Amino acid sequence: GIRLFATASPLVAFRIRTAFGLPAHRVVVTGDPRDDILASETRDGARAKVAAVLGEGELPARILLYAPTWRDGAEDPLIATGVDWDLIIAYLEQTGSLLLIRSHPLGVGDYTAGVERSPRIRLLGSNLQGDITPLLPAMDALITDFSSIAFDYSLVGGPIVFLAPDVVTYSTSHGSYEPFSDFSGGFEVQGWSGAVQLLRESDGTPATRARMVEHTQWLARRVFSFRDGGNTARVYDQILARLGEGPKPTYVVPPLPLLIETVRLAEDCVLTLTGTSRDRAPASVRLAGPRDGLAGSVSVSGTTWTALIPLLAFRPRGP
Repeated sequence: GIRLFATASPLVAFRIRTAFGLPAHRVVVTGDPRDDILASETRDGARAKVAAVLGEGELPARILLYAPTWRDGAEDPLIATGVDWDLIIAYLEQTGSLLLIRSHPLGVGDYTAGVERSPRIRLLGSNLQGDITPLLPAMDALITDFSSIAFDYSLVGGPIVFLAPDVVTYSTSHGSYEPFSDFSGGFEVQGWSGAVQLLRESDGTPATRARMVEHTQWLARRVFSFRDGGNTARVYDQILARLGEGPKPTYVVPPLPLLIETVRLAEDCVLTLTGTSRDRAPASVRLAGPRDGLAGSVSVSGTTWTALIPLLAFRPRGP
């Protein structure tokens, strides 16, 4: 059986435990070793690697990556049609961009029509690059669907377009830990015309781009406890400890932030904070100030938590 399962955060650890039926001591938060490279790789360095993989001396100013997930061997649901290619190519030419298409290695997708129509469309299959992670810092935007590559790319911080025409079908057949709208942040489209339009809005409307980038950062905050490039070392230390060949690791897992959705101050001077979480809720609450603090209470109902802090209980200490 599985003796050690390394995960990126307490949120991921919870999901792995429930998915595999594993006890807590076998599922540890170390960070994902494959993401260590994202703590040090630069955009220029990653672009040089992309150029080498493609056999190109120079790349366009912007690079977009389309990476759909595996659908049990079925054909990718959004292989572009002739009209789609027209829209995509026009956008690429107008913005000086290159579109890299990476079908899942176990998936099926024929994108040769696009490649034949424009040098701004290239395939980046696993036959050219086994692990896509080192190349992610080169990508100025990601287009994906349900793929976990969205989490890895969130460490890069660029905008993500969630292109998924089969949300209901996929979610019903595979299940999910949260609504797709939470995962996508509302930046989901069902076809290539919608994807191109959202990319144009991100390019031309600072407020839209800011909201998309904020969602990307939110994904990273809730999924990754470590961004220090030390994930591989922590996994190695865990292995040595379990083999009896090293001390028990003493690193501290940083707590993940909770999103507060509403803040309300009632007439009786009770501060009320509420939020929604499918996986966890705060165990306690304390309003901290430079000289003192106020403790409150937390209640949980389903996926909603409520924290109450009575402000009138405050009494300054000392002069």
